[in-house]
Amino acid sequence: MDKVWWEQVTRANSFIDKIVSAMLSEKSVVLVLPEHTPWCDRMQDAVENSLSKLNPSKSMKVIDSPQEKVGEFMLNRYCHEEQRLQYRAGKSHAEFLAKCEDTVLNSLYVWVRNIPEKLLPEWVGFLAEYHRNTSPERASAVFVLETSDDKMRMKSVKGVVNISYSALMNTFDAYTFCILA
Repeated sequence: MDKVWWEQVTRANSFIDKIVSAMLSEKSVVLVLPEHTPWCDRMQDAVENSLSKLNPSKSMKVIDSPQEKVGEFMLNRYCHEEQRLQYRAGKSHAEFLAKCEDTVLNSLYVWVRNIPEKLLPEWVGFLAEYHRNTSPERASAVFVLETSDDKMRMKSVKGVVNISYSALMNTFDAYTFCILA
């Protein structure tokens, strides 16, 4: 049934294509999913499979959001100790990570789940700062921030797109699924 939904229902399939297209364009995504998104793991697998076929130089890493201090979490997780020692106050964590050349982060698609509602603005701020400081000549990370906060109406941020499941799907898609099933 999950394959029918994500592969044969036109809007569900185009939802995946929209995510993949944004990520291949080196844009991070704030992905707004309702709490009961059908076969969410299958959707994530479909995105990952498409990305690995179209851009095998990057791999997907799924992580759970920290409960606080996004920048510090990312620095500690994706920089070696020697690199972390080069970090100086006065520069944001996002800016430092964006300018780091020898970090595994540059070869990843990072899918962040379980983001506390209070941290979502901090994550979006991190992404805005990160994308503002990346160089087009060098590989950089692409992020997906998965949230269920449908009230999340993000202002236009360079390098970040907002994709909402509820805005793209409608009742007709459920009827189509029932007919196909």
